[in-house]
Amino acid sequence: MSLQSINLPALGSGGTQQGGPWSQVVRALSQWLTSLGVSPKNTVVLLPQWAHLACARCAWDDQIGDKPPLFETPQTLIKTWGPASTSEAGMITFDVATDRLAAKNLLAQVIHFGPGDEWAMEYALGALVQTAHDLARAAALIPPEQRPAYWQRCREGVQPGSAAQRQQAILRVAIEWAALQPAPLSDILFTPPVRVGAWVLVQAGGPDPLAQAVCSHASAQTHCGIINLDSTVQNEAGDWVLKGLSSVLKITACRDFEDEAQRCAAVILHHVRRDEVPVAVVAQDRTLMRRVQALLKRQQLDVQDETGWKLSTSTAAACLMAWLNWFSPHSSLDDLLDALKTRPQTLDHAHQLEAELRQGAWRTMATVPADELSAASKSLWDDALKARADLSVNMARPLHHWQLALRQVLKFLGLIEHLASDAAGVQVLSVLCLTDDHAHPQHLTDDGRHLSWADFVQWLDFSLEYSTLIPSAPSQPKVFVTPLSQAILRPFAALVFPGADAHQWRMSAHEHPCLIPAQAPLFGLTSLEVQQQSLRSAVGHLLHVPQVTILYRLLDGSEPRAPSPLLEHLALAWSQAFPEADTQIQWSQILQEKTLIATPVRPGEPSAPDLLPLRLSAKACDALRSCPYQFFALRMLGLRNTREWGKLPEKRDYGIWLHDVLYRFHKARDTPSTWAEEVAHLQAIARESQQAMGLNDAEFWPYWVSFEQLIDPYLTWQHKRDQQGIRWLASELELTATPTAWKGVTMFGKIDRVDKAEGGAVLDLIDYKTKAKSTLSKGMKNPSEDTQLAFYTALLMQHHPKSVVASAYLPLDDKEEKIELLALKSPHEAARLLLEGIGFDLQRLRDGASLRPLGQGDTCDYCEARGLCRKDHWATEHSSSEAAQI
Repeated sequence: MSLQSINLPALGSGGTQQGGPWSQVVRALSQWLTSLGVSPKNTVVLLPQWAHLACARCAWDDQIGDKPPLFETPQTLIKTWGPASTSEAGMITFDVATDRLAAKNLLAQVIHFGPGDEWAMEYALGALVQTAHDLARAAALIPPEQRPAYWQRCREGVQPGSAAQRQQAILRVAIEWAALQPAPLSDILFTPPVRVGAWVLVQAGGPDPLAQAVCSHASAQTHCGIINLDSTVQNEAGDWVLKGLSSVLKITACRDFEDEAQRCAAVILHHVRRDEVPVAVVAQDRTLMRRVQALLKRQQLDVQDETGWKLSTSTAAACLMAWLNWFSPHSSLDDLLDALKTRPQTLDHAHQLEAELRQGAWRTMATVPADELSAASKSLWDDALKARADLSVNMARPLHHWQLALRQVLKFLGLIEHLASDAAGVQVLSVLCLTDDHAHPQHLTDDGRHLSWADFVQWLDFSLEYSTLIPSAPSQPKVFVTPLSQAILRPFAALVFPGADAHQWRMSAHEHPCLIPAQAPLFGLTSLEVQQQSLRSAVGHLLHVPQVTILYRLLDGSEPRAPSPLLEHLALAWSQAFPEADTQIQWSQILQEKTLIATPVRPGEPSAPDLLPLRLSAKACDALRSCPYQFFALRMLGLRNTREWGKLPEKRDYGIWLHDVLYRFHKARDTPSTWAEEVAHLQAIARESQQAMGLNDAEFWPYWVSFEQLIDPYLTWQHKRDQQGIRWLASELELTATPTAWKGVTMFGKIDRVDKAEGGAVLDLIDYKTKAKSTLSKGMKNPSEDTQLAFYTALLMQHHPKSVVASAYLPLDDKEEKIELLALKSPHEAARLLLEGIGFDLQRLRDGASLRPLGQGDTCDYCEARGLCRKDHWATEHSSSEAAQI
């Protein structure tokens, strides 16, 4: 027998039409079976998609009645007839994460990768797994008795003399790996366990290779028919059949991503409000669909997402990966806090631990004194360290041993119960086999492979990345987000198709990384022409939905986007079939415009006499003189930016470290010694200080290089002062004083260094700066504007009123070949002006003066309070000269 064509009359418009396409399908099917004398109960009908099962079964019940045939897809029929999937060690499982483990061993036997070929090895692993999967699936389409000949053709199709030798080597491995697989589960379709009186294939949206292969094989023994629904939407030339359609097509261009999302959501809401439901939304652009669903959620609209999302993007997966980052050998305090904050039961204690760590300025694990933590914080700290130690990530183990160890650690931390509290967490535990009732498959426990911690984490990552979570469906959804292939032949009243630009919606073949295009047909893989034809067929079916709206964007960021060539072909064909039709959307009927009146922000004018600080540092005084609002926000309100624990030291860390090195050096230096001894002494102290601060050698290396370049100029300058008889008196000198003009407000600070000449009466106040000399000189052109040296001079004079103080900056920049002091002119006068000026400002604050932002100079460029004063949002007519200066 041959595959018989079951003819259908031309389909009318849409699945909501009386009867609909499935009614015509079941009538034609019933008539064909009656003509053959075959009972429907002994008939298997293979449908294109699982979403069509309910449509076909309901249509049979409505139109025919009893004795329904078996409506299935090839995949659902395999599950109905076949046993559960079983694989032996090293066999293909079609699980990307698991198969990569086996592929790594196979690849190492044929290709050598050097230490610097990590990226090449990752690509080769992906290519091997993908190619083996493609070949194994292609082999499953062939009847078992013809499969040996197929593998022989594949072996002969490898091109040993090809320039792409590595790809062909991977191809050979993929062929032999796939050929060793046991009989695929789809073989049960070629040898049914029950008697089948007739097979019927329903084709829509392109051919189904497996269904065609099964029907073609069965046609030699039984009746086989095909209902080709694609022929009703396309003619033999491949053009769409549009004549007689009563559908409405609208095509619109959007400005950018956000405009497309807004308009897409507006169209969906428009259909829902007009009771044109259900609405199908084609998930062509998943990023765009996430935004659209967020907009619909604001309108309390139930959406059934049939595409789902990657399990790796779920909160449960993020929780697990946060703890894996902490368990890694080189984890940081940031990784610890990120992990602790994923446990709801200890979230408050995690924030408390973070506050204590930041208050203590401990930036590495080694510098944290656990005994100084509070009881709650110490408990968290100890649990996290114990879990990390119990996992022992520095050894290689079989995969199931890693899973067992991770499962025990997660139980100890209480994370098993937490992950099991939502659907995504349950699937995470199931996919990774991390619960007691999920034993690991036998083919992964007996292969003898030992994985490092990095390999195990990579397996976890790929397992989550290639698993899809389908959210639970609402009770009565009005909107369905679905792939294009599942949107056809379903009873939708309207269809919205966003993302129809040339980037997102293009006709391209599935890429086979180890095959050239000419090899694809030889290996039984789908060609580009077949894929393009299937896409055009699917579009033809979508046009039968009563109302179709297609959107595309003109810009994606700064990158121009063009409409898809397929969309342009559709627009041309539609205009030829319906020359009077208008495909433009009347947005005035859909979008509700709202005019917003611009309300620029005026500078704030806070006044807080009761918040006047009782202690002022040099930095606080500089803020008061530079910008009163900055002083208000940072000093009176006490607001601060939270400093992150970066993996790399910052310039600030270098400055703190350099101050500590010079303090230790001079404290231990009673008298000058030889040049070599002082260099060695300075380097030894630098290493001690680096270890004490917990600064990693590799991370601190750039600053260490700067320091080594600074040693010679600094010692040259120091020896010159030794020859002049100037001796070091003190460093890191902490002083406080209460000037009379400040009326009870105390000044405090730490002076970097104080020197004095032998027998002299002048105290040299030196402030170290890791800035260039030119930068410091520029800021000292007007002595009255330099706050720091004037402040420290005034502070030192309060303790030594009879001494003469000379103040200077010492630029410690590694780019300077010669170190020189930059002295402050008239330091005593500058100190007097500072004390009087700050005293006057403090009195005005007591009297309730407003602290408006000045919005001038470099102060704004690096101001932590810029987001509070909202300078970037001030009224355009506001002039910085209007800001009142106190």
